[in-house]
Amino acid sequence: VSWPWFDGFKTKSEIESAQASLKMVQLGIEDQTLMIALEVQNAVLALGEAKERINATQKLLQESSENLEISKARHEEGLGSLIEVADAETNEVSAKQTHASAIAGYLSAFADYQKSIGVVSQGVVK
Repeated sequence: VSWPWFDGFKTKSEIESAQASLKMVQLGIEDQTLMIALEVQNAVLALGEAKERINATQKLLQESSENLEISKARHEEGLGSLIEVADAETNEVSAKQTHASAIAGYLSAFADYQKSIGVVSQGVVK
């Protein structure tokens, strides 16, 4: 029967190695936690910006519609030209496109937010 009384500090080095591995795993978990928190925070900020863009384009759309009505009324009264009406119509179409783009941006930001909090899988949102 042999009993190893001295193993050349092998056990001590194995314990230190295991502790170092544990520390590395814990740091990896912390790193992933911070990355997830940052992703969620960025998604929330992007969602807020998208909401503000929608509000701004909504006001722009309302102003362009009012301008078109004024241009049409001026033209009917003989105070404005047909070019003013055409410009107002062009501005209104542009405002509608900008507003639609803002809504699409919001929907994209909302999907990114859902992905960041784990509601939607990564395979669905690219």
